[in-house]
Amino acid sequence: MNNSILTSYGRTALYLALLSIGVQGKKVILPAFTCNTTVPSAIVQAGGYPLFVNVNLSNLGIDTNDLKSKLDKDVIAIISHHYFGSFNKSVYEIQEISTNAGLIHIEDCAHSLGATDNSRQVGYTGDIAIFSFSKSLNNPAGGAIYFRDLSLKEHANELQEQHKNFFHSFINDYETFKYLSAITKDRNNVEDKMFHYHLYFSRIFIKILKELKIYIPNHFYKIMDNQNKGSYPVFDTRMTVKQKNYIESSINNLQNIIQKRQMIASKLDKIIPAYLRDFEGNTFTQYVVKHSNVCKLEDIFRKINIKTRRVWPAFQPMWSGQYNSNIEYLKNHLLLVDLDFITDEKIIKLEKLL
Repeated sequence: MNNSILTSYGRTALYLALLSIGVQGKKVILPAFTCNTTVPSAIVQAGGYPLFVNVNLSNLGIDTNDLKSKLDKDVIAIISHHYFGSFNKSVYEIQEISTNAGLIHIEDCAHSLGATDNSRQVGYTGDIAIFSFSKSLNNPAGGAIYFRDLSLKEHANELQEQHKNFFHSFINDYETFKYLSAITKDRNNVEDKMFHYHLYFSRIFIKILKELKIYIPNHFYKIMDNQNKGSYPVFDTRMTVKQKNYIESSINNLQNIIQKRQMIASKLDKIIPAYLRDFEGNTFTQYVVKHSNVCKLEDIFRKINIKTRRVWPAFQPMWSGQYNSNIEYLKNHLLLVDLDFITDEKIIKLEKLL
């Protein structure tokens, strides 16, 4: 598409989008319920300051009253989230608030590739949308940015061109296909031996390139607070040819995967109701359930070999200004369930255990 740019990861898509709108020295509003290792750190690496706002427990949408109370002349953008495969309808109100305030609304669709609200596709409400190709599918990472304003897209293209690195394809392919191997093992519980070409000397060579600053690394997973202490050098965000070829092959199966997940979700909903209720347009990257005793529920799923995950606040340290009672509630009551390997037999067993 003419309005889109491909990137190495979903997180680098957000980073490049932030660079393209010039967030340096400005505040960027984001939901307090977020992935701390990628979203606020993308803001900091782009030179901005994360400003957290509360979320509603009913639908995980941004609390617009809290949002409005934090708008000032230093705010440049608002990031909204679509969570775990759902289409969060709060984006319509966020877009209206952003437009009226003269701000850029960045729709984070990383978890919800393919989600819809009636016939409206996710990512077409905000001024900018970012996507990930590895949350819903097993891919060697990969991301994309959609720009409504072509001038912003052209600026992002210029940034990618200005910061190209000769070693990027070699290093990015090493890291993203290693990532693919890891998520394949985690989600499918099998070792993907196809990608075990990550040799010792390659790791050493990459480490040397980074230490000598011949190749500029990103700082995701390293920035753990929202104090912007100096500037970070701009790094290469391009998707490689090898990534692109792999993703183009796998993306063709997305609709089939979504349909299977929706069918399983409808059966699961009868015995343990889904927290997010938009079944028709939900891609169910994760099936979200609410329970008063999440640890007990985890044990039940584990007994029948169903993979579950806790939400971010359960295992990620909080940033300054992020923690509140709603985040504590979500931490203690939400559980994410992987649907891809749930069978009718497992659903029957689950019903008996519950």
